[in-house]
Amino acid sequence: MAPQWRVQETLLSCLLLCQSCWMQVITSETSAPTPTKSYIEFFDPPRTLSDSSVIEILYQCQSDQVVHVDVLASSITKSLVGIFKRRWICRPDGTEKIREIHINFPDQMVYREDWILRRPIYVTNVLLRAWISDYPIDLNMPDRFSYRNGVARILHEIEIPTPNSRPYKDHRKCPQWDQDVLWKVRMEKVPQCPAEEEVIRLLPFLYACTGEGFGIVRRPEPYLDPTLERQRQYNAMAPRCSFSIWLYVTDLCPVSLCGVFYHLDDNNDYVTPALLMAKSGHLHVQVELVKKEAHAFRSTDPLPLNQWCHILLNLDVSWANLTVVCGSSVSSTTYRFPDNVLLSDVSGTFHLGGCKYVHSIKAFYGPSIYYRKKIVSIYKAPPPQMIERVELSQWYLKCTSFQDECALRFQHFSAAEQETRDCEDPYSDLMARFLPANTFPQCSEWEGPPPPHRALITKLLRKRAAQGGHSNFTGELFGRALHRMYLRRVLAPDGLSLIRKSMPLLLQAGCLGYHPALFLASVLFQTGLGVRRDQYKALKFSLLSAQEDDRLAQLSLGHKHHMGVDGYPLDYDLSYAYYANIAHQTMTDRVTPSKHQAFVEHIRLTDESVLKQQTKENDDLFMWLRFQAKQGVSSAQGQGVKRDIPKALEYLGKAADMDFVPALNSLGWYYEQYEQNYQKAAEFWERADELGNPEAPFNLGILHLHGLYPGKPKNMSVAYRYYLKSATRGHIDAAVHVSACWIQGVPGVVSRAPQDAVLWTKWAGEQNGYLGAVLRKALDNYLDQSWSAALLYYVQAAEIGMEIGQFNAAFICELDPEGLVTRYLQIDCEWKYYNLSALSERPPAYAQIKMGDLYYTPHVRRKRDVQAAVQMYAAAALQREPQGLYNLGVLMEEGVSLSNSTLRRLGFNSSVCANNLTIMIELYRRCRDHEKEDSYVPCSLALLNAHLLYVWTFHGSLLKCSSAAAIAIVTALGLMTIFGRLQNAARRLQLSV
Repeated sequence: MAPQWRVQETLLSCLLLCQSCWMQVITSETSAPTPTKSYIEFFDPPRTLSDSSVIEILYQCQSDQVVHVDVLASSITKSLVGIFKRRWICRPDGTEKIREIHINFPDQMVYREDWILRRPIYVTNVLLRAWISDYPIDLNMPDRFSYRNGVARILHEIEIPTPNSRPYKDHRKCPQWDQDVLWKVRMEKVPQCPAEEEVIRLLPFLYACTGEGFGIVRRPEPYLDPTLERQRQYNAMAPRCSFSIWLYVTDLCPVSLCGVFYHLDDNNDYVTPALLMAKSGHLHVQVELVKKEAHAFRSTDPLPLNQWCHILLNLDVSWANLTVVCGSSVSSTTYRFPDNVLLSDVSGTFHLGGCKYVHSIKAFYGPSIYYRKKIVSIYKAPPPQMIERVELSQWYLKCTSFQDECALRFQHFSAAEQETRDCEDPYSDLMARFLPANTFPQCSEWEGPPPPHRALITKLLRKRAAQGGHSNFTGELFGRALHRMYLRRVLAPDGLSLIRKSMPLLLQAGCLGYHPALFLASVLFQTGLGVRRDQYKALKFSLLSAQEDDRLAQLSLGHKHHMGVDGYPLDYDLSYAYYANIAHQTMTDRVTPSKHQAFVEHIRLTDESVLKQQTKENDDLFMWLRFQAKQGVSSAQGQGVKRDIPKALEYLGKAADMDFVPALNSLGWYYEQYEQNYQKAAEFWERADELGNPEAPFNLGILHLHGLYPGKPKNMSVAYRYYLKSATRGHIDAAVHVSACWIQGVPGVVSRAPQDAVLWTKWAGEQNGYLGAVLRKALDNYLDQSWSAALLYYVQAAEIGMEIGQFNAAFICELDPEGLVTRYLQIDCEWKYYNLSALSERPPAYAQIKMGDLYYTPHVRRKRDVQAAVQMYAAAALQREPQGLYNLGVLMEEGVSLSNSTLRRLGFNSSVCANNLTIMIELYRRCRDHEKEDSYVPCSLALLNAHLLYVWTFHGSLLKCSSAAAIAIVTALGLMTIFGRLQNAARRLQLSV
């Protein structure tokens, strides 16, 4: 079949080429007709395609000749097809003649599809032409030669309406009922071709690559259109495509080769193309040839550091061209391979950055594109607007200058301090005593007063040099000190007013290497907290911090690309690249606790009972160690006991006999690590798995993955099932492994699922102890009523994407203590954070209620949306929140109707939905009967009112009176019940006090 298919493709290409050449001949000959006494013209030819057209032709013949008129049409599949032809003999009599011709175009070309007219023809162009040729004519001569040899010619192009702008034809007869029904169902459907990826955007945004094994994964899909898919398969052995990448390298590759952009097949082997970077900075380009051999070449020049470069790799059958444009510098390398290049882009995955097989370079990636079916050129041009507005080059230039200045100042202060400590000789003492003093200035460059924005760092440098013993300049140490000074300043009473003035201090801290300062700056610029809101500065500082592996910045960027908020594009693959990094850091941080970590606590500021239990003690480290001890981390469980492995095994064995799960896990770990007895290790882990332990199936998955399970070969499918079981039980390492399977896909095991991969890595990353420390600081400051600090820390947690942080930040914004939110925050934080909280995977009912209130209440920044409010209240009601039921009842009293879908979601049957009053009564009844005592009184009163409205509306006057009396009795009993509940509650409160 392959040779026949290639012949068909060759014939199709020749046909298209002939069409192009024929059109060029027609156009050129029409624009420059040959002068002759015979001539021919159109009078008012049709401008657009219509059902019937009348054409008047003016002509004159020099001798006995023949006049030809025809119409040619072209579609996507066929070119220059004749749909009308007319000719007649013309006699010379010295006069002009006019002839009318009626042209009826096919209905399939003129009208839209309807119940009779099926499969219309979508033409691309229609040509009306006329010419005069000599008599007699050769009837066997094709019209194209006759037209070319004509003594007079004219050509007119008729405009083609788009398929959906064509009119419907009046068939002047009625359709059958079945035809009419089928047509009404499909008449409003606009025919559309399936969306096909001719140009694949590998990266539409900026990406901060840390130089580790993390990156962006893409998998192009086959074409849905069979013609395009056949063409793609044919081009796989003769590709003509381009790869365009913007890159900003900050550090050279520390190993032999680092990943820039590469293609891995399903066996994780390099295939076409693989763009790597060597230690020297040269680009290494590797491809796979048709004969299944790898071939490579290197770029002529290395990539510069700290400069945006545009890299373009063109593949043209057996040729490759690598062009790199860095500012005004252009470098090009052309290479010819001994055979055609093989590129099957739908098999395997494309990677930007690193993966578990190769580390990436430390760089920033800009917009990157894969042109699947064409070769593009590169030219000197400014970078995309996004790159220019972020201003990374300017930052690195200023930051490097500042670092050098600080290092020189520190060296000068250290040298001066060392001189004062040395003993002075008698000669120098006599010189200083008797020689006249020099009246000229003696201060060096570094001894003069520093600029105001350099005063604090100069003070720190001088103080550190005076302490002695520190000859080398350590920027991160001074950056941490500047960050502490900044926080003390802005978290003092009324300190938020100093945020803008103190911003240079925070940026200096980040420049000197303390990267959490840059993340804090990005949060301030993103939210407008104390400074003018600037999204590009927020993006810049977030990228700078994330590239240095700052955990909070990684979480923040992953969240924004996961949700598509704050101007960041929704991109699950890009979100996964950040979340995977923080998830792996969480795995490491959990076994290396420090004082900067704390257990991640999900405490809502609306939960008064939990808040009362908080001791506000500064015991984060103890809480973290206690949590680690529960997880079995040996470093957290005390020291000083003499090591005795046999005794430990004896006690563990006794505990295992009693099905104590930690003992079973520990014995499995011992036999696997020290004895390499995988049989016993598997037995202990199988027992722990049966008891529901989350770690045991993960360990069993490792054995199956590496072929260590006794009597069984390597089996990725079994390993994946064990990973998934462990992850669903809450094991972080297993969740990371499952997400790695989902982001890339495992052939025959699991399909690629980027969205699910993001959810797992997000959950794993949100268990990080450094995030827990931020939440603990925020809560402690809230309990201490330090509103500025609580707002600052909760806003950071909210921008990270932590739902509990978003909820608590919104709650503080709702309270607006001391007017801090109104005065210093430039975003509608209550709306933003309650909205994000309500859209989370497990939204709290309180956030849904608040979002319903915000939707229903008019605001200058947004329109009132009653139906959105109804959906939020209904969602809260489904979580058994009585406030949601009560609010729905209030909306119905104000005339808002609930849709049938909403009533079905709430579980209302048809008898309850008879009218709005019966629905109101059912809503208030459910609210009254709720287990929350706070809802009993207002819901009971509302229910009474609903009953009265029902009686007044639907019953006669006598029945109204009797019903009113009955309701009054019921109300009295209800009030007595209410008073009884209030007395019991007061009695319990008194006893508790």
